[in-house]
Amino acid sequence: MRSIKKYVVTILSLSLLTSSITSAMVVPSDYMIEKVLQEAGKGKIEQSLQEADYDENQKVRVIVELESVPVIEYANNQGVHMNDLSTGFIDETSQTLIEEQNVLIEDLEESIGKIEVEQQFTAVYNGFSTIVEYGEIDKIAELEQVKSISLSNEYARPQPLMVSSGELTQHTFVQEEYDMSGEGMVVAIIDTGIDYRHQDMILDEGVMPALSEESVTNIINNANNPLLGRYYTEKIPYGYNYMDHNDEIIDLGEAASMHGMHVAGTVGANGNIENGGIKGVVPNAQLLALKVFGNDPEFPSTFGDVIIAAIDDAIILGADVMNLSLGSTAALVDENDPEQIAVTRAVENGIVMSISSGNSAYFGDGFDLPYVENPDIGVVGSPGLTKASLQVASINNYLSLYKSTFTIDGLDSELYGYGSDQWMSSNYEIVPIGGTKLGKSEDYNDLDVQGKVV
Repeated sequence: MRSIKKYVVTILSLSLLTSSITSAMVVPSDYMIEKVLQEAGKGKIEQSLQEADYDENQKVRVIVELESVPVIEYANNQGVHMNDLSTGFIDETSQTLIEEQNVLIEDLEESIGKIEVEQQFTAVYNGFSTIVEYGEIDKIAELEQVKSISLSNEYARPQPLMVSSGELTQHTFVQEEYDMSGEGMVVAIIDTGIDYRHQDMILDEGVMPALSEESVTNIINNANNPLLGRYYTEKIPYGYNYMDHNDEIIDLGEAASMHGMHVAGTVGANGNIENGGIKGVVPNAQLLALKVFGNDPEFPSTFGDVIIAAIDDAIILGADVMNLSLGSTAALVDENDPEQIAVTRAVENGIVMSISSGNSAYFGDGFDLPYVENPDIGVVGSPGLTKASLQVASINNYLSLYKSTFTIDGLDSELYGYGSDQWMSSNYEIVPIGGTKLGKSEDYNDLDVQGKVV
């Protein structure tokens, strides 16, 4: 509110300066002050939230960012990893940010009434998330401590495709060629959860883990910035269910996809292949089970603020790599998007952010056929499209498709291709459409192509 008051005082001062010329001083009315407050707050509301088609009384989930920078920015400005900052500084700064957030929450409740805080973050992003009526967003923006307000993006639960995972990752080549076992490495699996009881979720005997039970317990019990999860095993030293707000990190229920377990196995499973086990790319890495999709079958999605909370904790726990095999399809690069900001700051601090390009399997899967004049399906997703992230896509995931081989009379070589449909073995007539035509509907006029190859 102080910055707004300064603006109003400036108006008064200008009026006083001109009072020697004019016969009366114009005092700003309550209406004028209210308009100043509204205009100052409008710039804090992200465009997607301003343009959203909601009723005034409709509930929306928003992320509120404060003016003070998060802890990681102090490290980035010094060119060091966040964990290289002194523990005392991290604790003190985190506590200060939490106190600032709590003051803002109190001010907000005085303005719009009691709110329920969903998530709070201090490491990679300074802010919190809550659910409010859409018509109350302007009031939030008027508060001085607020830097921005964004709509919390919703993300659908990913589904695994395990058929050819091992062949595509070539984990044996990585381990043999680069002698990389993952010892001493911490990988955060931000996904649907991990079954820490699985026989392949182990470390080799004699491996020195980066996170011991004692060190994790100390981080969890930090009085200034405690974590909500707990220690599980040497392989899974920490986990938390951010969506359900509990410590059930296994993907449960009829709708459970076990996608997080699929990712965890691809990254760091340490089973005996000869006995039917699975071996990941870095089998002796520790995995953080940061479950951002809940176990409620009625709600299969998650939100951007939940993902930020997981990234926040992963940084505090010293993750070297974060894997987010999730995203919203056909998204846009947005430097003001909270998740993309969090990803960028993490990368600037030396953390590898490995994020999927999308879970649409292959070009066009799950969508209508594209128009010839506009063939862009747009499957690249967010937050993976953040410029700083390492976005991962499979360009040769042909193992889930059907291979069709063709021989053509007059050609010595064979032709082949991959597709989602299995062609029956038969002789097919070839029908040329001629010239430089691309297959528009009018290109087939007067042509019989039923059951033929065009």
